[in-house]
Amino acid sequence: MNKQQLRERIEERSKEIYEMLFYDSMNECIEDIRLDLECMSKAKTFKEVCELQYRDYKEEIRILKEK
Repeated sequence: MNKQQLRERIEERSKEIYEMLFYDSMNECIEDIRLDLECMSKAKTFKEVCELQYRDYKEEIRILKEK
């Protein structure tokens, strides 16, 4: 797998994680949703995105490379 392919997979995985976080926050009160969205907007790297859902980004990358 080349760097471009990995970059695309990371981008797709980031979107999936954001989607999971968004759906999880739908069951919370408005203030919690606002805080979740604020945290999501601050995440700039894949590592930060993974940390939002308490995921090990190195493990996530390893899995993506194996696909």
